[in-house]
Amino acid sequence: MKKSTIALRPRKRVRAHPAAQVDTQADNLVEELSPQAQALDAPSLASMEVVDQFTYAHFSQLSLNENYRYYPNSNRIAHAVISREADGTLMASQYGLPIGDDPETPVVCQISDIKEIDVGGMIRHEATGPDGKKWYAKRYERAQIKLEDQDLASVDVAYFSEEDESNRYVFWGSQAEIPRSCVDPVNESQRGLAIPKRVKGGHEMDVDPLSVFMRDTERFKRRGISQNKLMGSEKGGKSARDAYEEYFKKMEHKLSPQMITILKRAFSANIKNPRQNQYRPEWLHAYGFSLTPLSQNPQYKGNLAAAGKWANTEMMVLERIAKWFALHLNSSTRITVKTLFEMLEESELVDKIHFEVSITFHNNFIRFIQDLDAFKEAPVFRKASDLAQATGISYSILHLQMPIRRDKIKSVSEAKAELVIAEPRICRPVPTSFIPRASTESTQYIATIIDIETTGIDKLEDKIIEIGLISFRFTMNEGILAVVDSYTGLQDPGMDLLPEVMRVTHLTNEDIRGQAIDWEYVLGMLDKSNVVLCHNSDFDRKFLERDVPAFIREKVCNLSFGCTMKDIDWQAKGYKSRRLEYLNAQLGFEYPGHRAINDCWATLNLFREVDGSLVELMGNVNKSKTLLCAVDTDFVFRSQFKLKNFQWSDGMLKSIPKGWYIYALDEELVELKEWLDETIYSVKGRSDDIPQLRGLTAKERYSVREEFPNHMVANGNRFFQESAGGKRSKSTAKIKDVDQIQSPGI
Repeated sequence: MKKSTIALRPRKRVRAHPAAQVDTQADNLVEELSPQAQALDAPSLASMEVVDQFTYAHFSQLSLNENYRYYPNSNRIAHAVISREADGTLMASQYGLPIGDDPETPVVCQISDIKEIDVGGMIRHEATGPDGKKWYAKRYERAQIKLEDQDLASVDVAYFSEEDESNRYVFWGSQAEIPRSCVDPVNESQRGLAIPKRVKGGHEMDVDPLSVFMRDTERFKRRGISQNKLMGSEKGGKSARDAYEEYFKKMEHKLSPQMITILKRAFSANIKNPRQNQYRPEWLHAYGFSLTPLSQNPQYKGNLAAAGKWANTEMMVLERIAKWFALHLNSSTRITVKTLFEMLEESELVDKIHFEVSITFHNNFIRFIQDLDAFKEAPVFRKASDLAQATGISYSILHLQMPIRRDKIKSVSEAKAELVIAEPRICRPVPTSFIPRASTESTQYIATIIDIETTGIDKLEDKIIEIGLISFRFTMNEGILAVVDSYTGLQDPGMDLLPEVMRVTHLTNEDIRGQAIDWEYVLGMLDKSNVVLCHNSDFDRKFLERDVPAFIREKVCNLSFGCTMKDIDWQAKGYKSRRLEYLNAQLGFEYPGHRAINDCWATLNLFREVDGSLVELMGNVNKSKTLLCAVDTDFVFRSQFKLKNFQWSDGMLKSIPKGWYIYALDEELVELKEWLDETIYSVKGRSDDIPQLRGLTAKERYSVREEFPNHMVANGNRFFQESAGGKRSKSTAKIKDVDQIQSPGI
């Protein structure tokens, strides 16, 4: 990487936004900043980098989830720049983004067999990953590209990640626009209820690299006047959340029911819930603070408006791309931004956002374009890895670097035709009854299948809204003998359901309002059970240990759990996915998924249709595991750890120190420790000294106690009470000694 000093030079004067000329408060602040801007010290610019390559250090830095603004990155990611050839053929280009050894930075992979899929009327993309798993693009960037003498081309940048094994609440987003007002266009008396609009922004602004550089220093990071004070009264100001609530109270009589739901979702969102806080309102800059020339002050009313955090993050993805190019490319680079906020009249609330970031390098040009509906029913939450990939792709395109892979994309019609040919089966409904069978064995057991539906996937914040249970009697030799009991119930969580939850479960707020699960009946079924089974016990058990009455929690903590998703080797049986819907489809069955009792019957169906699956699961249930923590290792061993199925801990939990860890079966332990001694530490016996916790049985497996073993107390109540509030348990009680832990012994 080479560095060069950027000389001070006159630049094109940027027109001030008209609103800034009439805002006295803003004018004063501009005058405050102007002398500082004029007094910039040229020698300090030497630290600005002019790079001749996009490096892994750049990629890793851009991938950081700063201030937890972004949704968590996937461990492995991929991309495709989708373009249309002159003959109409869709092509996907993949670029060679840098790959390093930092375990906290996502690994960029190559994908193949990219095809269009229809998801609720939206065109999305599916692909095959390097290990044969399905990958999906759930987030996109719209762009225009012009290279040298070529014509302007429109492309989509698609960001891929691996299939979510649990497949709960796949966040695809939505396209349908909700009505703003309750206006009946036929009713003349209601015409006055229409909600008028106004605009903020709309002009193109040149980004001055020198100003970006200076605003990136501590000296110029200050925001001047507080946004809340500026947008509210002198008595303390008004937050974006206040603006949302104020507008709701003033306009409720005019708003549509859908608009009322979305506004309530915004100003009632729990800030501690990672999913809900994406909806919380924030003050957005039409022209980003870090991109605005030092000769202007971005803190004025004409440049600020309220919208959800998710919308702010969407814009910040493009803003940070512009910022990176401003800081790292030479003076021949021109960067411009253009924003138009369409506002709801009589408010500071954004209705629609149009945002453009354009980068010109020599004769090459790329423009990113966003059109955002601030009141989208189901927005898509962005990841920091999107920003990292988009920046690296832009650098490659502007520098005329060739893609490392270029594939034809199968259209929706081609993909559907292929599916019909590959799987010409007619699926039957999953049976919801079982004819009892006689047994010759005296030793019989009862297993209970449990499935829950929840308000979201946060195991510490979200709540149960539905439960389903099916208890069946079985023997190890004869399999299932009879279904002995079943139950399903709904639970009012005390909050409105998110649109994506309603879309997936088909439950509505009216369905669950005032409903309560009969936990006494659930306890009766659990009392008779030798083992509990779930399809993704890691999800269900943690909710059953927290969001339930104390007497259920105590029972759940003392039961052995098995997982039909993880305790059966589906890949060895020839299946490409462990999803419940997929497995049943491959067996020739279909069912309405994501309703608790339906998922229970679908899980039971696996045992009926796949020989040996129940025996294999029970065999794994009776095995104990050891938590093995490989600390003080070098990043260069990342790939080796991943091949051995180790996971990375960032050290946020005291029970699992920073480093690589694995829950290993006892028969695997000797081999793993020998591998650590030889390959990682190069010292025989070193693995004996690393943190390890032996004797974890099915009673702890998939439990919060598996993730927080040092925080477990005798009855479990203290831990769960503290964790439910988002606080780390302060208990120092230790897990039982190995010889005190009993086998589940079903």
